Amino acid sequence: MVDIRIPEAEQIIIRNEYYKRLVRWIDTEKLWTKLGNAKANAMMRYVRINSAFFFLSPVEELLNRSAVFDTIFAKEKYAYEKAKGKKKNHTAYGLFISRMKTIYSAFMQAKDDKSKKNGYWLMEKLNVRVCPYCNRNYTITVDEDDIHVRPEYDHFYPEVLFPALVLSFYNLVPSCLQCNHLKRVETLDVNPWVGYEIGKRPTFKVDTSTGDFPADPCILVENINANIEKLGIEELYNEHRDYVKEILDKIQAYNPVTYCAIRKDFQGIVHTEAELERIVWGNYTKEEDLGKRPFAKLTVDILEQYKKYL
Repeated sequence: MVDIRIPEAEQIIIRNEYYKRLVRWIDTEKLWTKLGNAKANAMMRYVRINSAFFFLSPVEELLNRSAVFDTIFAKEKYAYEKAKGKKKNHTAYGLFISRMKTIYSAFMQAKDDKSKKNGYWLMEKLNVRVCPYCNRNYTITVDEDDIHVRPEYDHFYPEVLFPALVLSFYNLVPSCLQCNHLKRVETLDVNPWVGYEIGKRPTFKVDTSTGDFPADPCILVENINANIEKLGIEELYNEHRDYVKEILDKIQAYNPVTYCAIRKDFQGIVHTEAELERIVWGNYTKEEDLGKRPFAKLTVDILEQYKKYL
């Protein structure tokens, strides 16, 4: 729905520190092998030797990295897929999946040389404040005193289907609990780290079939893709019709005199047009700010739809 907007230089710094912490911790915990299965150990050793290849992979190369691994260990993956029920877990590929998931979970809960858990450290560094999948829920991290709250990390390429990517930096998407649980092992079309191509991003629209300003506005989504369908975006947003109705009411009340009056009332506080618009519409209205507050994307799309009235 919205892109993860972190400057590339800053991404590199965070990514490299994540990699150093992760590899150092795995080395310390001695989790690269000792799976009780020679083939599974060979798979872990391969990841260890090529850890940068997998963990630091550019987002556009993630699928290729996974394909390389599965090609090398094709027999192990085939045996896993042919096994039934719990027997899958005892195959070499099944043991590899389990170990990678264990490393991920334990690493996020572990503390580096400081007091902060790795999961909290990373989320604070990323500072993704609103779920990029839905733009509905805050994903704020608080790790102070007795208050410890952070959003979840979604594996864009699910752990069970792409185990070689479980620890890949760009496979981790900060997300709200609802989106992470709705997605589960589903595969989506657009990774927020990549973002949408021009003209292909889903757009919110108010259904105006009964008039331009319906009393109970229905929200539609154009350019629907797997992200929208599998995360139930249209259905969830239609539970927020009151928010849309408020925007429509403000649009009908909008006029230059109103703007001037607000600017006068907030003299000394409102310094830019963007600040004024945020007061009027109750949200950010610039493309670069869509990830700062829930429903910013919805707000911007509705204002664009009704721009003839503004």
